[in-house]
Amino acid sequence: MVTLFENLPLEFWILIFVAGFSGTVLMTLLGHLDHRHRAYRKKHWFFDHTMAKHKKEIMHYAFLHDGIVTNNIVELLCLVSDATATRYLQALEDEKQLRQIGKTGHSVFYTIR
Repeated sequence: MVTLFENLPLEFWILIFVAGFSGTVLMTLLGHLDHRHRAYRKKHWFFDHTMAKHKKEIMHYAFLHDGIVTNNIVELLCLVSDATATRYLQALEDEKQLRQIGKTGHSVFYTIR
């Protein structure tokens, strides 16, 4: 009994092997890049979502406490670092929701506009 694959030349099998191997490598690399992209998007979506949630908490706190909030309060309220608290307050100031009173140091606080 003669099969279809029995009479094919060696070059054909080498070509199939190389094409299959390179296709597998290419698909692996593309899958890896896609995985990294999804992880990047997930991480940044989470950050954007968390920042929006924290900004709402900051504004809610300010409304309940005579419109005043400080960097240290934001750190404790949101459980974030000093730099992140500053970033949140700067974002709220850029959105014209808060106004900074004072230039630098411990005397700086923010009020609702």
